[in-house]
Amino acid sequence: MIARTNTLFRRRAYAAAKTLLIVISLGAAMVANAIDPFKADLRAVRKLAELELNDYAEMQIQQMQQRYPDQKDAINLEKARVYYTIGKSADADAALKTITAKSNYFLDAVLLKAEVAAARKQFDEADKAYKVYFAKVTTAPADEDELAQFTRAVKIYSLVLRESGKGKEAAAILSKLGDSGGIDERQMTFLKLTAMIDAEAKKQDERQAINIAGLQKTMNELKSLQYIRDGVGASAFLQLARVQVMLGRDAAAKAMSQKKPADLAKITYFKEAIKTINTADAFLEELEGTMSKADRSKSPLAEALYHKGQAIQLQGFATTLGGNKNLGRRQTLAAAKYYETLIEEYPDSPFRSKAMEAHAECAKFAEQMFDEKIELTVGGDTATIDLKLEQAETQFSNKNYAAVVPIYLEAVRAARLSKKLPEVIMRLAICLAQLDRPDEAEALVSYLQDVRPKEAGTAESAYRLGGVLYERARRESNPLVADDLLARAMRVWDIFITLDPSHPKAPDVAFACAEQQYKLASDLVRRTAEAKDDKTRAAIQQEALDAYRAAIPKYQRLVEVFSAFDKGVRALYKLGWIYHSLGENALGAEAFLAYYEEENDQQYQDDRLEAKFRAGELLMFGETPADAIQQFLDIAQLFAGGGSKTFNLKSETAVRIAEDAAAYLPWSYDLTAEKIRPTLNSIRDRQAEAKARIKAIQDAQAGRQATLEQMLKEFEAVADENAAMDLLVSEASLDFLSLARKQLQEKLANTAGMSEAEKQIHLQTVEQEARKRAADLEKQKQNTVAGELLSMDERLATLRTSRDDDAARVEAVTRRLQELQADWKELDKRSQQLKAEVTKQREAAAAIEKEAITVEADKQRLEAAVAAATDKVNDSQDADKAKAQAELERANAELAEIHQKMEDVYQRKATIITPEKTKKLADDSAALKQLAGESADLARQVRHTELLVTAVKQDAELVNAKILTATRRRKLAEETAVVLAKPAAEREPLLAGLRQTAAGAREAQAQVSAIAEAKINNQKNAIAKEAELDKQAIAEAEAEIAQLDQDLKPVQEEFDKWKKQAIQGFEAFRKAYPKSTKAPDNLSRLGTIYMEMGDHAKASAALELLARDFPDSEASKMALVNLGRAQMESGNREAAAKSFQDLMSSKADTVSVPNLSYIADAALELNIPNAALAACREIISRGKQSNHPEVELVTGGVKDRAYVRAAEATLKLNRLTETLNYIDTLLKENPRTAYFYDAKFLQAQAKAKNTPPDYDGAIEALQEILQYADNQTISNRALCELGEILAKSNDPTKKQQAIARFHLVAMFGDTSAEANREYVERSIIGYARLLAENNEQDDIKVLLDKYKKDFPNGKFTAELNKLAR
Repeated sequence: MIARTNTLFRRRAYAAAKTLLIVISLGAAMVANAIDPFKADLRAVRKLAELELNDYAEMQIQQMQQRYPDQKDAINLEKARVYYTIGKSADADAALKTITAKSNYFLDAVLLKAEVAAARKQFDEADKAYKVYFAKVTTAPADEDELAQFTRAVKIYSLVLRESGKGKEAAAILSKLGDSGGIDERQMTFLKLTAMIDAEAKKQDERQAINIAGLQKTMNELKSLQYIRDGVGASAFLQLARVQVMLGRDAAAKAMSQKKPADLAKITYFKEAIKTINTADAFLEELEGTMSKADRSKSPLAEALYHKGQAIQLQGFATTLGGNKNLGRRQTLAAAKYYETLIEEYPDSPFRSKAMEAHAECAKFAEQMFDEKIELTVGGDTATIDLKLEQAETQFSNKNYAAVVPIYLEAVRAARLSKKLPEVIMRLAICLAQLDRPDEAEALVSYLQDVRPKEAGTAESAYRLGGVLYERARRESNPLVADDLLARAMRVWDIFITLDPSHPKAPDVAFACAEQQYKLASDLVRRTAEAKDDKTRAAIQQEALDAYRAAIPKYQRLVEVFSAFDKGVRALYKLGWIYHSLGENALGAEAFLAYYEEENDQQYQDDRLEAKFRAGELLMFGETPADAIQQFLDIAQLFAGGGSKTFNLKSETAVRIAEDAAAYLPWSYDLTAEKIRPTLNSIRDRQAEAKARIKAIQDAQAGRQATLEQMLKEFEAVADENAAMDLLVSEASLDFLSLARKQLQEKLANTAGMSEAEKQIHLQTVEQEARKRAADLEKQKQNTVAGELLSMDERLATLRTSRDDDAARVEAVTRRLQELQADWKELDKRSQQLKAEVTKQREAAAAIEKEAITVEADKQRLEAAVAAATDKVNDSQDADKAKAQAELERANAELAEIHQKMEDVYQRKATIITPEKTKKLADDSAALKQLAGESADLARQVRHTELLVTAVKQDAELVNAKILTATRRRKLAEETAVVLAKPAAEREPLLAGLRQTAAGAREAQAQVSAIAEAKINNQKNAIAKEAELDKQAIAEAEAEIAQLDQDLKPVQEEFDKWKKQAIQGFEAFRKAYPKSTKAPDNLSRLGTIYMEMGDHAKASAALELLARDFPDSEASKMALVNLGRAQMESGNREAAAKSFQDLMSSKADTVSVPNLSYIADAALELNIPNAALAACREIISRGKQSNHPEVELVTGGVKDRAYVRAAEATLKLNRLTETLNYIDTLLKENPRTAYFYDAKFLQAQAKAKNTPPDYDGAIEALQEILQYADNQTISNRALCELGEILAKSNDPTKKQQAIARFHLVAMFGDTSAEANREYVERSIIGYARLLAENNEQDDIKVLLDKYKKDFPNGKFTAELNKLAR
């Protein structure tokens, strides 16, 4: 109850102080007609000091010094009074020294010094000061205030003199009151008598002779004061008993000194003193009853107990020494009991310490005389503690700290179990702190916090020690020592605030602790500028961030615990800035907005406006920029009317915030849209992926169809070969006459209408013609045999080259298939593992949810059962009631069991369904879905590669069959030549062998035809098989696209809405603040948004305005990307090229990775390879910097594409070594890159262009492409470029190989596919040029006819015509 009362008092006191300060702050004008404002302010200072709100008192004094410069002495007097109160004695003394003897406030200063000295028991100093005062003021003044001051001075000075043993001087001083009205005659008499008694008591304590006659006279005068029942009467009884004890003590001392112990029994003073107290007991109890609890320490009963104890104690001593030990023992024990009662019931009485000393004397006497121990049963070693405190008090007041430490240490040992421990430790800790032993001081308070956390004095100890350490830190000249002391002060004050947050000083101390931590962090921030290197700077920056974080709980404590006080509100502002520094936007915005709502102090209205703006800023750059919009709109609204009662809208802060809020409002709209962008991009990416799947499927379909068309064309050639083979077989008999007759059969049979004679003549004529033709046929056969031999040699050379290529390709695609199958297997394994994990998580979550639902249902059922049973018990009687009660108990037991089960279920649920596990399940599910997509893609790749393996093997079989056919045809030609060389008569024996050879050639050709037909059938089957799968995949992708279109529409509309509002805001700001420092950034963003919205003209206009008006701004330089893009999109390619060149020549490091990728592509298209190379180099460089913020963007396709584009740029720049290095690095880092074919084509071109040319290397690169290519366009390009390189050789074999490559593309390339046309056209002209070298104009004419058909307006028409001629 006491603690609650103290807390309430403190809060009321603090509230009163705030109210008082508010009234003061309104100025004297409100009360100028009623009271003197200076006096009102003085009273305010004194009231604040009375409430122990010394910081406010100091603040008020500082304001008064500015407000009343002509009242310097009066203000310094009050300053000294406050400083003495808070322990700043040196500052107080300094303030008083400024008040000279000529000042009207000189005597006030003297009295203040005197009172401070008296309070510290520095009686000599007090005596000197009072003598100065009374030398000036000899009689009681007439002025009421001065008389009160004079009376107070007389009373305190008389006490000083009495304590100094100067009773007569004390009485003389009291006589100065006279008839002044400050005291009546009866009171004056009593005070003079008391002064005389005090003087005699001091003499007796010092073993000097006392004035017995004077004391006896005093007794009579005291008795005359007892008849009126008032305070003087009660005190007269007590002083009479005191005198009686003194006289008894003197008589006893004389008897013992004269060695007359028998005379001790004759002493009656002690009995008289006891009688005096007994007589007054009822009166004294009555007086105590009128006192408040707070004044109980001044109760006259405490003094009565002491004097009665003294009388009984001394009576006991005398009785014992007189020979009656038994009675003396009982009297000694009785005296000790009186002292114990006083100690227990009046712990704050000034007689308590005297009682403890007297109790100790009784204990010592009893042990010596009666061998009996008397222990003090109350307060532990309270007597010892108080005695030690009393012993140390004067030295402590005189700052003789070293002397009192041993005394306080003894007191601490005695007080370990006492409530006085905090008080003792506080004094000891202060001494140790003043003696440069802060570790020990701090440890003592920490110990006190552990063992006595709830004792009121524990918090006070921490407060006082913190104050001492703080003051020492302020005075310390060594910065390191000062910092250490300050840190210690803050730690100790933190203990104080924790222990007693309701203390009147707690808000100020809590704010000081928070501010000190904030200052520490701010100092560290300033130190970063002085750091000599990045490492040191980073370390200091981290220290600063840690220091700011350490300040958060300190300010948060102010907000939570001291929210009713101004410093609690102010803490919100500091919290906002701390979170601002730490980048914790949401928390910072919350703190700033809370401050904006809570602050009502007019002096902080600029800060309040700043807080509103900063809240918007933090929200804008945080996760919820939409929340910033209203903050900036609110600020705009404040300025819209042109005036505000709350804010000064013309202040420098307000003007700045108006502009900045207008600048940030469109950014808030823009960033709100940007928060939608990930969703937008995700939908678009998924759409693009789905469309890419469809295109890939369609490309694969077209590729398969093109392959089939090429196979059919090749089969036509096979059919021609079949016909040629039939002719060769038919000619193998070499029966040219039969062949001629067969050719003339129709003519021979044409005899209609002829006579027999005519028929005979006709037959003879035809026979003659047949013989002539037979001779021609034989001659023709001889010629064709030579051509056949040459043709078969050429064909075999080409086929053997193809066989080598096919063998390598079979090996490559087989290896590729194995790799894909291994990847698919591994992927499937990962999928199965992840699927099992996801299933396990889902099943566990579902199971616990089901269990929770079940137990919840059981609980509700049993609650209903308990309610029903309760009603039944209430409605039943006798036996039925007992039965119902049993049912109720069973139901309650079951319900209790269910509650226990429910607790168990929810505990397990809390471990099974956690935010972390829920997130993991979502992540795993997404990963599983991704793996499923990857698996499907791999499955398609495996399937297609399996088909490719089959096709490549069939190609190899076909080539081998063709080689066999060509070999046998060559053999047939050789044998035919041998037979034809012989006379007709000698040929017959050779004809059988010739026919057998012809049959073998025909059999080989039939195998070629069968394999070619099988290839076609396999391809048709593959097309048919894949068609169903493709149809299903395309349908799924189209359905996904349709759904994504629906999903995209509202998101796109929302995105566009915010972007349009951003445009309006940026345009409004541009018009309102055309020269603002924010204008460059806003113009840059405006141009970017226009470009994104497809308005390239306005984008160019905004960005060109930026470049014109703010050419040196960072925004202008950064906007070159968007400007170049806008120029390119609007068709101004020349300007775009210049923008990109300017940007890449000086600011490549400022451009983002996505923009660098765009610039690389655009620069190559614009034929500015230097800019493209700079962009690619920057991308690659960032990918190698682990600490670069965009390092994670330079992975996968982004990095690979940068290498390829860099190689392409250097190739254009003819820096071929760099080209090859980029390609080698790419293929080393990612052998299976998606840019494999691009890389290999560039590698081939660079090697072919090198000096000297590396044709073999180029050929090897192109052959690698052919090994893996599953796309006709890539194959055709590789064959075309391979033919072009081979054609450059002087080696006839390689030229022949070139012809073979050109032949495949020129004759079988599908010109209906646009991508193939370039390579078909190049192959035709390359083929024709090689044929021209061999003078094969007939074949060139065939090519010319094909070229005219496929390329009616072809660029090589004229050259082909020339070659054909």
